[in-house]
Amino acid sequence: MADIDYATLKKGGFMRQKQKGYFSLRLQVTGGHLTAQNIRTIAEVADEFGKGYVHMTSRQGVEIPYIHIDDIEKVKERLAKGGVRPGVCGPRVRTVTACQGGAICPADVSIRLLWQRSSTTIISAGSFPISSNSASPAVRTIV
Repeated sequence: MADIDYATLKKGGFMRQKQKGYFSLRLQVTGGHLTAQNIRTIAEVADEFGKGYVHMTSRQGVEIPYIHIDDIEKVKERLAKGGVRPGVCGPRVRTVTACQGGAICPADVSIRLLWQRSSTTIISAGSFPISSNSASPAVRTIV
């Protein structure tokens, strides 16, 4: 195990555990959203390669501990088939956390309403020269 590049593994979501040869895999979960198929895939991988454990993080993330170094490539392949990707670790941009959205959550702040209120205030003050026509296509779809 002397030739293992731990820094590269960490950048790819694999964090070393205190148990020699084992890693906890951080998965990419944007805004806490996973499909049922994603969850089934994560559970299957955890059962087969991670002693059946899954850790839900405070940042709406998911980690699978007890992945052995010899199984890393197999784990990545199996996760990819289920639409799940490894996350990142270390000094990197963290995942975005989010509410479930207005279709489900009664406390949701509608991004459309927020955009309309803030853009009207900012644009009318003349401090931010943008209109809904000059905004990016992603922004225009919510206005």
